Amino acid sequence: MPHEPKGAFEELHSLVDQFGCAKYYYSVEECLNANNRDFRKCQTEMREFQKCYMENKKKAANEQKKNRSTLL
Repeated sequence: MPHEPKGAFEELHSLVDQFGCAKYYYSVEECLNANNRDFRKCQTEMREFQKCYMENKKKAANEQKKNRSTLL
């Protein structure tokens, strides 16, 4: 059984919070817990989380580009 590094969950939760998708992440976790960790039964929740993550990741990348261009 693989050993999770200490703090792995804290790092994951911090990353999810940073991207502003915590409510979607916890919705996925609740669904998985209610359905014996069966991802097939949580597709709606997974898509909502993925959409949030991708949108916020794109915003962060655009902001980073913008910041780099102002430094030049």
